[in-house]
Amino acid sequence: MTPSPTSRLWSLAVLLTLACERPQQPAAVDSTAAADSVPRDTTLLETTRSGWETGFGPLLLVAGAQREASAIFPNFSDSTLTDTTTFDVSILGGMRVDLLSRAGLAGHGRLQSVPSRARDDGCVAWPEATVTITDSVATRSPWTVAFAAGRVTPLALDSIESQSGADSARLTAEVSRLASLVPDDTAASFRGIPYFVRQVRRFRVAPDTHVLIANVTRRINQEANPREEQLLVVAERAGSRTGARYTLAYHERVSGPEEAIESTDVLAVVTLALGDGPAILLIRDYGDGNAYALITRASSGGWRLSWNSAYAGC
Repeated sequence: MTPSPTSRLWSLAVLLTLACERPQQPAAVDSTAAADSVPRDTTLLETTRSGWETGFGPLLLVAGAQREASAIFPNFSDSTLTDTTTFDVSILGGMRVDLLSRAGLAGHGRLQSVPSRARDDGCVAWPEATVTITDSVATRSPWTVAFAAGRVTPLALDSIESQSGADSARLTAEVSRLASLVPDDTAASFRGIPYFVRQVRRFRVAPDTHVLIANVTRRINQEANPREEQLLVVAERAGSRTGARYTLAYHERVSGPEEAIESTDVLAVVTLALGDGPAILLIRDYGDGNAYALITRASSGGWRLSWNSAYAGC
């Protein structure tokens, strides 16, 4: 039977009344929205997007002159760091840090922020902090970098200079062999020119993996246009058998005019306190400024460039 118009109107009124009297249901929980309601640590969120592992802490300290250090905020990129950038340096005051050198742990310290200085030269600079050393550890070299206390464990590096004459010659020959195996040799003008081994550093990853980091150069000594090629090589060797060869694991190659080419060096090698694979901290020197980078090793093996800082300088 077809309901009359009066019946349809009465049914609609009942439904509207029930809808008005129904108790409000709690909104479905959305994990993203719930997270947004919690006060954010902006540094950690940004650094995750930049490739910086949050386990390394909120920033990196690089040793400067006297007791001062540059505070590298890893969430900034070349497009966001300018000569007018302002920094939230409130986290610097009183922060406890572990001081590292290439030889391992160099000591511990505490930070105090330094008032920013007005610049009118158009150069880009990181904020500065004063480092008060609270205790030191005898190492072969002064501290180079620092992380927030308890974040990382340093790994000791040795260098080619610490090797005997025969061992040094053997290692130099091994690095030259590795350099010759590096692909992407697209700069035809450098082909056939012998490699010069500038620096070799080594460390060990448990249980028995030896890692080699080498800086190798080639030069074209033309008076009017001297050119240079810089090659960074990371290689691994399993076991400690004398004469065992390394396997190429990672490389970077740059070439250009001698006065403009960047040079790369190792500042420290660390592992995260949570036990992740090792990370090689590099400084890239462009002459008028610097940038920093992390090359990390996955637990399953294999190295990759995981983070680049913004460039600071003129």
